[in-house]
Order: sequence, then C-alpha cells, then structure tokens
Amino acid sequence: MKDIGVLFCFVIFCVFLFVPIAPSNPIASKMFAVLVLMVLLWLTESLPLAITALLPIILFPVLNIAKATEVAVEYMNSTIFLFLGGFLLAIAIEKTNLHRLISIRLINFLGSSKDGLLLSFTLSTWVLSMFISNTASAIIMLPIVLSIIRQIPTSFSEQESRNLAKALLLTIAYSASVGGTATLIGTPPNLILQKIYQINYPELPQITFFQWLKVAFPLSLILISIQFLLLRLIFLQKLPRNIFPKESIIKTSDKLTPNQRITFAIFCLTCFLWIFRSPIEFGFFKIPGWSELLGVSNYIDDSTVAIFSAILLFLLPIRVRGESSKILATGDLSKVPWEIILLMGGGFALANGLNRTGLSDLIAQNLLNLIHPHPLILLIIICTAVIFFTEFSSNTAVASSFLPIIASISRLLGLSPIKLMVPATISASLAYMFPIATPPNAIVFSSGLISIKEMAKVGFLLNLIGILVISIYFWIFF
Repeated sequence: MKDIGVLFCFVIFCVFLFVPIAPSNPIASKMFAVLVLMVLLWLTESLPLAITALLPIILFPVLNIAKATEVAVEYMNSTIFLFLGGFLLAIAIEKTNLHRLISIRLINFLGSSKDGLLLSFTLSTWVLSMFISNTASAIIMLPIVLSIIRQIPTSFSEQESRNLAKALLLTIAYSASVGGTATLIGTPPNLILQKIYQINYPELPQITFFQWLKVAFPLSLILISIQFLLLRLIFLQKLPRNIFPKESIIKTSDKLTPNQRITFAIFCLTCFLWIFRSPIEFGFFKIPGWSELLGVSNYIDDSTVAIFSAILLFLLPIRVRGESSKILATGDLSKVPWEIILLMGGGFALANGLNRTGLSDLIAQNLLNLIHPHPLILLIIICTAVIFFTEFSSNTAVASSFLPIIASISRLLGLSPIKLMVPATISASLAYMFPIATPPNAIVFSSGLISIKEMAKVGFLLNLIGILVISIYFWIFF
C-alpha cells in the first residue's frame, strides 16, 4: 500500500513539474513541485519522515534550485546543535532518574485529593516537557499514572474509576504538548521557527531562549490552566474530594544521588546561561548579558550553551557502585532522535528553497488576493489550519511547510512576524484529538484505557479553545 502511495506522490510531482504553476518563474514552479511532493509524502507517511526530508539534497541541485553545498549546510546548523545539546541534557535527566524523583515529590506534595492529584500530574508533566521532549515526558509519567490508577479504591463505581483514569491519562498527554510550547527547546517546531525567522528576517535580532520564554510562557500558563479546569469539569466533577490517603501515593528516597546532583546542577547552569546570555531590559533598568560582558555576543548563540552543557555531561566524573564513571557515555548517543534531526534539516532546506525561489511570496500574494481578511480573522484561519493539519501529520513537517508561507504573508501585510509566525508554531504543538496527532497522545492511547472517540471529543473542544486563546492573545499583546 505504501508503494502505491509513493508512486502517487511522484506522479503528482511530475504533473506539477511539467505543467508549471507560474510559467514566468520556472524556478518557483519547480520549487512548488518539490513542496507538493514533500508535503504529500509527509502527510501520507508513504516514506519514513526522515527519508522524505533528505529529498532536497537530490532534487534542489538536479532542478537548479540550489547547489548541493548550499542545501547540505541546512542539515547541520546552530539550531540543530541547540536541539542536539538540549536532547543530550534530557537523556542525562532520564538516565539519572532525576525526572521521576521530581515528579513523585510533587505528586506526594499535592496528590491526596482529586484536585491535588490532577494538578500534580498537570504541573509535573508541563514542567518536564519544557526541557525534555514531550514524548519523553509522557513516557516518564505514564507508569506513574498507571500505578495511581491501580490504587483507585474499590468503593468507587466503575464509571468513577474510568473518569479518574481518563482525566489523569489525558492530563499527561495534553500537558506534555502544552509544556513544550513554553521554551525554545521544548519541541522541534519552536526551533524550526527560530531558523525560518532568521532566514526570512536576517535584519531582525535573533529569537533567543529568554525572548521566546517572555512571549510563550504566559500563553502556555493560560492554556495549561484552561486544560486543568476543563478536564476537572468533565471528568472529576462528581467524584468525592479525597481519593487517596496521602501516604498511599508513592514513596521515594529523600536524598539526591551524586549523579542526580551533578545533572541537576548542570541543568540549572544551562537554564541560567540561556536566560542571561543576552541583555534583559525591564524599562527602567537593564541586566547586561554575560556574552556582552565577555565581548562575544556576536559570536555565540544558545547552541553554544547547549553543546557546552552536553560536553560537561560527558566529562564530569561520578561514582557508581564505587567505580568512576561519567553521566553520559558514547552509547547514549544512540538515544538521540536522529530521525527528528534529519526531519528538521529537511524543513530548513525546504524553507530556504521557498525563500530563495520567491515561491513563498508568490503563494502568499495569491492567497491574499483571494481573501482579504481582518488580521484577527487571518490569525484564526492560520491557527485552525495548522492545528487540524497537525492532527494527521507530524508537527515538525507542518511547521516546516507552513512557516515560510506565513513569513511571506507577514511581510506583504506589513505585520510583525511574531504576530503570525509564533501563533502558527505554537498551534503545531496543540493537536489534541487523535492518537496519531502527537506522540504523547499515542503513548496515552497505548494504555488501552481510553478510546479514540473519548480522546477526540475532549480534544476537539480543546482545539477550538486553543485556536481562540492563541489568536486573541497574539492579537491583543503583539
């Protein structure tokens, strides 16, 4: 079946290649054929996502869109290294079980009532996914949730037990997605935006870790609050207030192990260096960035910090069962999601091709000629399209396909790119309806305790709320 899908996609590619959409601009027409091919392959997953992402290395030089050397550099740039360093830090957090310790302590602190239990899983998953992948966050939290579900008192009716289980499972799926939007390294679409923004607006200051935090964290906090209230209203309204005695939740050691202490120290150092790398202005006073004080602000970026921290994890010694070791070893490199790195590189190559051929401007101009929406309506249309496309495709692929066109729309309308590009990026992480939409949804669905119909009903409502909240937030504040 997949072979037929691949054949169909390449037939469509050939049609657009030999019947150009813009005869006066043959390079843009060829680029459109490549865009259609990659989007179709990503949507249908007829080829592995990473293999589709490699097509620009072949097609761009063959079709005279760009030289091979120009395409290849898109697959290993500073944004890729930021992701790589961030993921190695996440691997260290998982390897030392620091994540589980923090989560369990929070659950023990908040989890004696239905509200405390739901809030503890919401906050712990949300915070974890700001710094490690949403997939890893969901995987970490699922066994803890399942252990809680197994302890549901027998005095509960079957419906009450199912409602509590569904609330907790959906909480970790959705909180993992929302948390990823809060920081620049939280999810791949955020880093894709950073690079595409740099390609399209080289004259503007680069988006830094702190700048993203300033824009996205308040919105993420609003979204996670709405999610908590909605799940509480739908599933926990009729449950008794106290569910478990506090001492029956989960027990853990009070002390951090040496490798947990070192990992936590490196994590805190990394966050500090990211946040305070560039100057922070509060209107009446300014905190100078450390890179500015060292005179290297024009030479480094957030990827420098990420790789520095990753190297520390390979260098700093720890003691394991009396033997000297390191937090990370060579074997841990196999845990890096290289498929996602290739997928991001393919997205950057695609964005560069759309920009250099003028195709993104051409598509944007034609869209604006067809519709003349009010900017708020345009925001709602963009967020809706991105969210519902992501329900059936990778959020990384959707961001790579949409953002270059949205950048051109922003430029043609004279709008700040932040006003359209950032909401589109955040929307790519908020597909709540189906297991195939995001890895956290699939992980939760794999428990067998929630149906697609139940996920879709709650997810559709959260999709609609997310579209309105994101659109209004960026319309009012940016």
